[in-house]
Amino acid sequence: MDVVRQTPSAHTLLTVFMQQEPVPTVLSNASPPIPTWRYPEAAAAALAAAVEVAERRTRRAAELPPQEVSLGAAALRQIVDQALAARLPNETGWLDQGAVAALLEAAGVPCVEQAVAGSLAEAQDFAARIGFPVVVKAIAPGLVHRSEAGAVIVDVRDAEALQAAGTRLLETVPGCETLLIQKFVAGARECLVGVSREPSFGHLIAFGLGGIAVETLGQVQFRLHQLEGQDAEELVREHPAARLLGAYRGRPAGDNDALITLLQRVSALLTICPEIVEADFNPVKVLDTGHGVCVVDARVRVESSPPSITPVRRR
Repeated sequence: MDVVRQTPSAHTLLTVFMQQEPVPTVLSNASPPIPTWRYPEAAAAALAAAVEVAERRTRRAAELPPQEVSLGAAALRQIVDQALAARLPNETGWLDQGAVAALLEAAGVPCVEQAVAGSLAEAQDFAARIGFPVVVKAIAPGLVHRSEAGAVIVDVRDAEALQAAGTRLLETVPGCETLLIQKFVAGARECLVGVSREPSFGHLIAFGLGGIAVETLGQVQFRLHQLEGQDAEELVREHPAARLLGAYRGRPAGDNDALITLLQRVSALLTICPEIVEADFNPVKVLDTGHGVCVVDARVRVESSPPSITPVRRR
């Protein structure tokens, strides 16, 4: 295994061990770790994909200047650092509603108009200010998937309906003591933007149809972080359902430029806060051209220290 110790880091090295025994530990202990496969075909395919990505980025760099999205790093770091120092609101690492809202605001991610209400009276006051209809959501410890738990009531059209919806959630959702009141956005296209951090690849950014479509159709595509403008544009344009974001049957096209900017902002957020290991913005409401996008529901999970990239093994 001397070649592992002597190979300069600038060289690409892949290994294949067609055997049942574990691969040598020197590979995982190398810096950086050496990826390992069981079959040469899988190793060749992985290398080809890496070359394709590198060539595409080099070609774009020569053709177009990179499109940068600048975020307020200090404010973002403060939010994440405070959450980590407080050992988070729960052991799973999911940020609470307030921390998520502050994080997205600092990142310049547009969100639907919303407020946390500690009582039905506060909910009525906020709804009166922003105007009906509204959406009412329960807030409770450990409650992550609100729709599955029956903790969301949409299209609440007046004060009487809001009183009934809020009372129902407070009485039926375990641990619910506060409510999230949001402006109801009707008629927009729904998309999903997500983040996951994989041990072998780092951060992946996901894009697909949002709402219930992500569960029923499962059409989600991924790109490696970091996203430049061209990467984000391709992620949207190459999705199987991209035509739904275009103009059809007299309806204006969705605001794809705002959607691409959102994807870039999410990627920039990961650069500043790599402790984000999982995020789910679903649905993202894509309004008509010129009217932007807004995130309706968001979840963010963080961990104290990013793991090092480990070898990819195909068994």
